[in-house]
Amino acid sequence: MNSVENEDQKLIHCVAGDLKKAYMAGVEKCRKLWTIKIPKKPDVIIVSPGGYPRDFDMYQSQKAISCAELICKEDGMIIMFAQMGDGIGKSGKVLKEAKTLEEIIQQFHREGHNLDALSKSYMWARALKRFHVSIIGSDVSNSELEQMFFETYDNIEQAIEKAFERYGENAAFMVMPHASESIPEIAN
Repeated sequence: MNSVENEDQKLIHCVAGDLKKAYMAGVEKCRKLWTIKIPKKPDVIIVSPGGYPRDFDMYQSQKAISCAELICKEDGMIIMFAQMGDGIGKSGKVLKEAKTLEEIIQQFHREGHNLDALSKSYMWARALKRFHVSIIGSDVSNSELEQMFFETYDNIEQAIEKAFERYGENAAFMVMPHASESIPEIAN
């Protein structure tokens, strides 16, 4: 049996039975609940995984970035609020030890998924290569985030100021407070 939750993490629907049919029924329910249609790609997306447990570490928090990647303009900014109280884990360790993002991407293409969380490290590297990504409100220090190729800001005001500097006074912003559960879609 699989379940579907709402934004308050309350169970609202369950699916069971034939594995494929039940899964597809759950997918359809989630699409109706979580799809967000937007008119155009924003320059800046401010995201949150949706709080605990979705932001409990770097591994879990990455899911919010994947959603933002789907709709952010190329070379745009993704600003994530995530506490990550349990730290960076294996995926962060891979990022910290890499000399370049390309090194991680190539390693994933050679090896695929492994027990050292290479797939999550690859997803981070993919986003960091295409977008300006920062994490605010984290228990992980700015110096450690910088070692992992993130832009760092002391607060959201600094990040927004940088966004206006980068994209101009008419920069398009979007906020996704439950990005881990969102299915973003460009309207046309």
